[in-house]
Amino acid sequence: MPDTGFMLLSILICTRNRETKLKQALQSVLALEFPPGADYELIVVDNGSTDGTGQVCASLAPLFNGRMRVVYEPKPGLGRARSLAASIAAGEIAACIDDDIVPDRNWLKVIHREFSADPSLQGISGRVELLNPMDLPMTIRRSMQRVEAQAVSEMYDLFVGCNMAVRADLLGRVGSYDPDFGAGSLFLSAEDTDFWYRCWRHGAKLVYVPELLVYHDHGRRSLEDKRKLARAYTSGRGSFFAKHFWHDINVMKEMYWETRLVMSGKCEWGWRQLAWLYRGFLHYWIHRVFCWVKGWGSSEAEPAVVHSDR
Repeated sequence: MPDTGFMLLSILICTRNRETKLKQALQSVLALEFPPGADYELIVVDNGSTDGTGQVCASLAPLFNGRMRVVYEPKPGLGRARSLAASIAAGEIAACIDDDIVPDRNWLKVIHREFSADPSLQGISGRVELLNPMDLPMTIRRSMQRVEAQAVSEMYDLFVGCNMAVRADLLGRVGSYDPDFGAGSLFLSAEDTDFWYRCWRHGAKLVYVPELLVYHDHGRRSLEDKRKLARAYTSGRGSFFAKHFWHDINVMKEMYWETRLVMSGKCEWGWRQLAWLYRGFLHYWIHRVFCWVKGWGSSEAEPAVVHSDR
């Protein structure tokens, strides 16, 4: 039966030194249409910004009528910042966008509709279009087909972290984001891939919903911008493969087929893509051995601490 009760949605935005894009994102949240029977809170994690991020948040906070909270995490890393945001979220649904994202006006309505209609649904991701058509067609998702997750590859080819929502109790069951993954961290990216994969392995029902639409203002227009992002994503994916291959042969199959694809000459970056992939793979295991020697253990989903409010 559909849930017709009140729903509190927690919108989570992590940011670092992007005051202009953050302002645009916050203004777009203000423009969202409210679904009936729901409200939201907004949590912004300032991940060690040195620009005017604090001033942007302070200037816009009054417009949110008490719904906005800003916390500070000085140690860089998107996985770490997202874990902090999730740990203090009060809503039954935790919804993430990036600081360079502009959600469609119906974004909250779609989230409310999906989770109200299906109590078994645990997480959704959705379409990502370019905000500026002058930007390179990267980090987008344009499929118009509704898909329930069925394969490892969908955790990075279809599901994304810049447009997603999950039930908060799922975080308690599978753990939050790995602080070693994500932009600004040890393994550069794949914090969302790792998180989606662990949810899926746990048996969570995950669905790609085309109507869940956001626009990405990434601003990348040069070949060098494209290369840097491809390197970060491929290296992070290699680290993700290294983390999970020992308990899921399908993960290693994905790495095998990507290796085959690169060697066939059908990949844009050629041998460099293979070098990035295996560099990420080896980097993960060198790090794990180093942690084992030092007796540090695993840092995955470590408890987040709110360092300060701003």
